[in-house]
Amino acid sequence: MADVILLEADPPGALHPHRLFGELAASGGRPILSLPTGSGAIAMERALIAWNATREATRAIHDAIPWLQRMRAVEILVVEDGRFQAHAQDALICAHLRRHGVEAQIVRRSSSGGDAGQTIRVYAAESRTDLIVAGAYGHPRVMEMVFGGATRSLLANSPAPVFFSR
Repeated sequence: MADVILLEADPPGALHPHRLFGELAASGGRPILSLPTGSGAIAMERALIAWNATREATRAIHDAIPWLQRMRAVEILVVEDGRFQAHAQDALICAHLRRHGVEAQIVRRSSSGGDAGQTIRVYAAESRTDLIVAGAYGHPRVMEMVFGGATRSLLANSPAPVFFSR
């Protein structure tokens, strides 16, 4: 039994890394820490939460609380793309984190018509994020093959380790 599953994001020689991730996310029962190939230790100073007020994002935050409590700075990134607008839950998630000893700031960025995953990746690189916390989104029937765009984007090209939960 483990608290978190460690997975190299794109392991050399892997035939179907997304399929493995999908199977683990769908049936592993634990969060997955996806590590970019060749990554070292996680600095544990700056965390970025990819937030869109979904069940998966809420679950990821809950599962990551012990990690977030160790961070010096936590930002909650809301990518506004016409579908996900400011929600009353944005303030509630900050209050929830505060009750657990985590001070977080909301940051809003427009996807400018691009995909949310790219917006998350760019902001994470610009802000020198050490850890991204994100919900693993997908379609339950075919989770091992088809992910939401942001999940696929972060899994394939994240500038930092990603703590996924579903």
